[in-house]
Amino acid sequence: MFVCPLFSGSSGNATYVSSGSTRILVDCGGSCRAVERELQKLDVTLDSIDCILVTHAHSDHVKGLEIVSKRYHIPIYGSIGTWQELMRSYKIPSVKKENIRVFRTSGAQKTLDLGDLQATFFSTPHDALDSVGYVIDDGAAKFGFATDLGRVSPGVRQNMTGCDVVLLEANYDLKMLQNGPYPYPLKERIRGAYGHLSNDDSGKFAADLVQSGVKTLYLGHLSEHNNTIDLAYRTVCAQMQTEGVNPKSDCQIFMTRRHEASRALTF
Repeated sequence: MFVCPLFSGSSGNATYVSSGSTRILVDCGGSCRAVERELQKLDVTLDSIDCILVTHAHSDHVKGLEIVSKRYHIPIYGSIGTWQELMRSYKIPSVKKENIRVFRTSGAQKTLDLGDLQATFFSTPHDALDSVGYVIDDGAAKFGFATDLGRVSPGVRQNMTGCDVVLLEANYDLKMLQNGPYPYPLKERIRGAYGHLSNDDSGKFAADLVQSGVKTLYLGHLSEHNNTIDLAYRTVCAQMQTEGVNPKSDCQIFMTRRHEASRALTF
């Protein structure tokens, strides 16, 4: 499997995943031009993408979705609640009907067959209707994707445990958030049970994941105003050490970039 976050952060999110002849994107939260540019660095074109998996309907995950799908005729998978929000809030009826793929998070079927890849979806605690994460499997390796987490729910923990590589949110530093410019209600929303995961909580969960067998972690979805790359890395590593995991010898940690492609992995 090949994985590369094209960009990750509060300003936009998109991740490229491929195996065999199947190529997909998780989220499309940048402009069509930005997605094209970062894929070109990987010698990949947008017209070769088989589908887009959407986690939820917040703009930093979907703002390029309509133009990309319309221009390249790419199927879009999302939960019922995600599609309801997309149709209501982002007005994307120009996506062709045959490219709209809807799944039920409440149903027994939790796996999407995407050719050489399978994607298992699971509910995530976030203030977007029917928000989900994904575990993408090619039969030999698993990539877990979970950002926009107010907390680590049992479902998130169960699905992410045992993956080979994960992209995990480390959104904010608590002191920076408390002392920053955001209004109080927004600060409370971010740190709430349906907001985002702090660096400290990310570090605790990262330690659990490594102990379950995860070998490599991407730390992603960093806040532009309430975090820095250095602070997120140092805090997560310190918390992992507190939990009995050595982040330098027990695993690899890569930081995602806000506006350009991050380290690509083949595993």
